[in-house]
Formats: sequence, C-alpha cells, structure tokens
Amino acid sequence: MRFGAMVAAVLFMTSVQPAAAATFLITYTGTVSSGIDKDGDFGTAGADLTGSAYTAIFTMDDATPGLTRYHTDTFDQIVGGDYGFHTPSPLSAVFKLNGHTVHFAGTDYGGAGQFFNYDEPNELLYNGVFHDVRQLDIDPFGFSTASHLTQEIVRNVALGDTAIVSSANLTTPLDYSVQPGDLVGGFVMFFRPPGLTEIRLAPNHVVIAPYGGSSAVPEPASWAMMIAGLGIAGGALRRRRRVGAAS
Repeated sequence: MRFGAMVAAVLFMTSVQPAAAATFLITYTGTVSSGIDKDGDFGTAGADLTGSAYTAIFTMDDATPGLTRYHTDTFDQIVGGDYGFHTPSPLSAVFKLNGHTVHFAGTDYGGAGQFFNYDEPNELLYNGVFHDVRQLDIDPFGFSTASHLTQEIVRNVALGDTAIVSSANLTTPLDYSVQPGDLVGGFVMFFRPPGLTEIRLAPNHVVIAPYGGSSAVPEPASWAMMIAGLGIAGGALRRRRRVGAAS
C-alpha cells in the first residue's frame, strides 16, 4: 500500500503536461547581393560587401502582450511595435557580417509571416516565410536615425513547385535550403543624416526553432502539482522507514 502511494505520487508528477514556449529563433544565412559599407558598420568604410556571407537571427515571441495577429488557412502574421500599434514589438534581431554584429531592437516595428499557398489576384500562390524589424532613434542633437532588417524566402506553387511550408503557422519548425525557382530577398538599411546605406541580401537557408531547442516549459500550476507530488512521495517514504524501524 505504501509502495502504491509512492507510485501514485510519481505518476502524479509525470502526468504534468508542460506548456509550449512562445519564443522562437529564426536564423537566415546567405550572401550580400550588392551594397557598399558606407559608414564602416562592418569593417572599412566604403568597402564593397558584394559576395560576403552573413547571418541574420530574429528572436520572435508570439505571446508578446498586445500584438496583432492575422490568421487564415493560407496566411499567418504577427505584428507589433511603437509605430502604429503602440505595443511592444514581437521581434528583435542581430545581423552578423565580416565579424561585426549589429543589433536591431525592433522597437518601432516587428513583423513575421508565413504564406501557405496564399492566393494573390495575379494568380500567384505564395508559399514561404518573411521576417522584418525596424526602429527609429533620435540622437541628443535631435537628428533621427533609422535601421531596418528584412528577410524573405517564398515561391510560387501555382507553377507546380514543391511547397516550402506545409501550413499557415509561423511557429512550425522549419529547416529549408533555397531551391531553384525560389523568390528570395531582403536588405539591411541604415539611415543617418545626410545619407542612406542599403545592403541587398540573398538568403539561401532558413531555420525556425523554439528558443533553446525545446518548447517544454512548466507553468506555475504545474510546478505546484510537482511539489505536491514530491510531498506525497516523501511522506510515504518516511512512513515506510518508521514501520521498518519498529519491526
């Protein structure tokens, strides 16, 4: 009976179901298709970055308070940020090139989306993903500066091409290498008076995965049940020891 109580306690603890984490990492890798490093953000000012390898890593929280979500059978998108939405942004990013890293807080805008055979009026059936962060800053002298990072990999499955994604759910894990016929694009942009730096990007691979590689995160209620289960097991063990000592 005492052993049964311990087994019941263990079963009670192992029956706790974890909740899904809301944070995901989206990693794009590719090469610069064109662009001059005007201000030396990635090394030497004025250097031609064409052909350089880059990595763009977006952090996405699809449970960000106040975000707006558009979801249908063919399209899933989340957006948020100070500009137009007056909410925290659901995305931030880092961009790595030539050993240099630039951070994008995405304060003003963060957006992510997934097309699943999305029907456009011009008979294009889009299938793929995109991610976008933007921010605007005012320096101590009152000048505004802006930065923008966006990535996209899609294809037109109306031509009979194999789909990139199998559903309209932007949190579905994905590991995809660009294939012939894919439509790829993106850029990293910096606006600083008096001019603009725009570097065009050609992604060739994207990975979407839960942050930390696991989506199992116990909720507070689950922790409470686990603690209660430990108490039951501990009590049964103490009773067993007392009976053993008395005999």
